Formats: sequence, structure tokens, C-alpha cells
Amino acid sequence: MANSVFIETALKDACQITGAFWAACIEKNNSGWIIEASYRLNKKRRGLVRDYFYLKAVDTWLCGAITGGRSRSRKLPEGPDFGVKRLYTFPVSSQ
Repeated sequence: MANSVFIETALKDACQITGAFWAACIEKNNSGWIIEASYRLNKKRRGLVRDYFYLKAVDTWLCGAITGGRSRSRKLPEGPDFGVKRLYTFPVSSQ
């Protein structure tokens, strides 16, 4: 639980520093992407974001960021209310 609180605090700080509307810490496991922690990501958007991560092209994009160890961004599609126009990913090493 302490780790979750630490991550949520880090996400809050990151949003305040960058002006981001929301942030999430995600992880891929055998069944797909899971949201480990988030800041200002309400229940509705959380579901939209989770569903978006399961799209093949987005999954490949996220996996590429992790494999390459580099940040990436992508324009989000019109339609779903993500609350933002671009999605940024910053891979974090688990080691």
C-alpha cells in the first residue's frame, strides 16, 4: 500500500509540474494492461483508457516504448472523452 501511495504522490507531482490533466501508472501482465495507480483519472475515463490500451496498435506502441526505454507521445482519436488530446508514455524500469 505504501508503494501505491508513493506512486500516486509522484503522479500528482508530475501533473502539477507539467500541467497534465491526469496521469496513470500502468503495467502489462499476462492478461493485458492494468492501471496500478492514477491521479485525477475518474472511473469513466479509467475505463476508456484501459480499453484504448487493449487496441492492437496502442499495445504495440506501448510495448515499443518499454522495449526501447524511451518516452513517446501519440495523438488520441476524436470521440472518446479522454480529457486530453495527446497521450505521453514514460517507461520506468522495474529494476
